Amino acid sequence: SNITKKALAMAMKELMEQIPFSKISVSDICEKCGMNRKSFYYHFKDIYDVLEEMLNQRVEQMIETLELNMQSGNSVQDTRRAGMRYILDNRELFFNLYQSAGVQEVKMYLDKSSSVLGHYLIDRLSEGMNVSERDKDLIISFYQYAHAGMMAEWLEKGMKDDLEERMNRMDVLFEGDIVM
Repeated sequence: SNITKKALAMAMKELMEQIPFSKISVSDICEKCGMNRKSFYYHFKDIYDVLEEMLNQRVEQMIETLELNMQSGNSVQDTRRAGMRYILDNRELFFNLYQSAGVQEVKMYLDKSSSVLGHYLIDRLSEGMNVSERDKDLIISFYQYAHAGMMAEWLEKGMKDDLEERMNRMDVLFEGDIVM
């Protein structure tokens, strides 16, 4: 049952890498993974439901990437960059979704993934420190909205800017080195 759900979500992802979300039908998803509509509707109520599942799977995959990065002894910046690279590697998917009926879904994904990334990094960085949960939440909110906002702006502008360069520049600025 969970395998079927993952297969349908993967079919959605593969389709979205090629065509806008608004052009994808339940029939397209079923055809892509060789299942019938009955299987689709057993697991999902509509196409937005499978979209949410697909985005949740992307968040889980990003968390796995972050954990592997941190366990490998990489820096916080390298770990954050790994999360950003995940979005860059899936740029067509997010751009096609953003350009179609799924703008809210992309913003939800960016908020959720930025929050997950923030919690993950702040929890690791604050280990052994006396930092209140209130302060952690404030720091996480700040970085969550900064990160999600930069990603949304990048998508709105048609992904023309070098996002990795912008994020690297933000690292320098947040470390206090403002060099013109």
